Amino acid sequence: MSRNAKIATIAGNQPAPATSGIVLHAPAFYDFIVWVAMHGKERDFREKVLDISRVSAGEEVLDVGCGTGTLAIAAKHRVGDKGTVCGLDASPEMLARAQKKAKKDGVEVAFQNGVVESMPFADGQFDLVLSTVMLHHLPSKARLECAREMRRVVKPSGRVLVVDFDSTANEKRDSFRVFIAAMGTSPCATWLHCCRKQVCR
Repeated sequence: MSRNAKIATIAGNQPAPATSGIVLHAPAFYDFIVWVAMHGKERDFREKVLDISRVSAGEEVLDVGCGTGTLAIAAKHRVGDKGTVCGLDASPEMLARAQKKAKKDGVEVAFQNGVVESMPFADGQFDLVLSTVMLHHLPSKARLECAREMRRVVKPSGRVLVVDFDSTANEKRDSFRVFIAAMGTSPCATWLHCCRKQVCR
């Protein structure tokens, strides 16, 4: 089996759809870069994201592009035993590290290998869909597909919170507007837009 085929394998040895986005395969290096970029305050950043998301006990939460699982694990502490948290990522290596982190932390998070363009979840399954520092890994078409999939899997009364790098470049601003447009006129899209700058304060 080729390396790419291995990367696209999910539970049950069924091949996952290919993604057009960038897939990271060095989880330890990724965690180091995040630690450096956030000046050792990644935990504070993740907790602030959860504060803004208004996540509460008993909710069903999805972390899209969960990476090594830091946000998903923190979310599981918020939702408690009656809530569930799923983490979705295209990289088996990142998910393996995420699973080790969750086990060490004593929490149960359902990490799943899959792609954002075609999420392996039911319509309206989640109260809250999160994604942090992931969208910039996707080309324009995949961003639109990701937005539509987020809208599909979130409950009609649910929330979506996406956090990514900001820029003064018109192209970056336009990309964000297009992403919101793909979410449609649902309340979660408006809420996503309102939360855009709060997490950076």
